[in-house]
Amino acid sequence: MADTSNLPAPLEPSELGTKTYWDECYQRELSNHSENPEDEGTIWFSDSGAEEKMLEFLDELADQGTLVKGNGETSWIDKHATTFLDLGTGNGHLLFALRKEQWAGAMLGLDYSQASIELAKRIEQARQQTSEQEDDEVCRAPIDFLTHDLLSDRSSPITPFDVLLDKGTFDAISLSSDTTPDGRRASELYRIRVKPLLKDNGLFLITSCNWTEEELCHWFQTNSAGEDGRFVFQDRVRYPSFRFGGQEGQTVVTICFRKQNVQL
Repeated sequence: MADTSNLPAPLEPSELGTKTYWDECYQRELSNHSENPEDEGTIWFSDSGAEEKMLEFLDELADQGTLVKGNGETSWIDKHATTFLDLGTGNGHLLFALRKEQWAGAMLGLDYSQASIELAKRIEQARQQTSEQEDDEVCRAPIDFLTHDLLSDRSSPITPFDVLLDKGTFDAISLSSDTTPDGRRASELYRIRVKPLLKDNGLFLITSCNWTEEELCHWFQTNSAGEDGRFVFQDRVRYPSFRFGGQEGQTVVTICFRKQNVQL
């Protein structure tokens, strides 16, 4: 087992950490989308511009040659381009935004809410029609969506990806009251379960409003014997900061970790 003595204190459980809450949330958004196809649901952290910042960060890595967007000339998957797995995809908006920015690699969105996945699939169908009208080849490259519980569903092996994305999913998991038979909170399992989904030297880009940069580093750089490699801090996304009560801070943090192939 991991040494959890240096992990941050767990958050108080909340309804935002329950599957029931998210099933009801996405069922409402699914109904709204059925009535008004232009309503694609909530874009989480939109007030902080987190999604735009994540896209800018990934674009910079492509400019540096660390990641590969693709040739931008095909409606099919570019097998040489960077692949993305979105953890807790919600309505799939982050993956759709990547396609719009001409990322042509394979993409998969996972969520444990079936209503979330149904919403994302319906939005993709509508966007496919729009991209055909606009003659946008890359946006027509398919995106896969799969109902999958990261913490309990071990029956569906997933091929590792180049980049893992998390925009608020660890936040929600941190609010869950679920525990393992040995008493561990769901947040303590998350790191262990996501590592096998990432290729060696792949990148894990995580955005949080519940944890500081220091706390995220503690959560994801703690390791257990036998884990599939280790996460090491790679970089951070810069956000505007504010001062309150003599302290400087920001509303969200986005950290990039790299997975090192180290036998633990």
